[in-house]
Amino acid sequence: MSFLDLYMNKNPLITASGDGDPVATVFGIPFDSTHSYKPGCRFGPDVI
Repeated sequence: MSFLDLYMNKNPLITASGDGDPVATVFGIPFDSTHSYKPGCRFGPDVI
């Protein structure tokens, strides 16, 4: 499965069922407050 299939697929997880509407939706949002001395999510792509 490619990354394009993950974005285009309605139910990308094997355990997802097609019965009705989902109860919750989870978004992956970077969170910069994990350490007080170096925020990683904001500066990570520049380091790579």
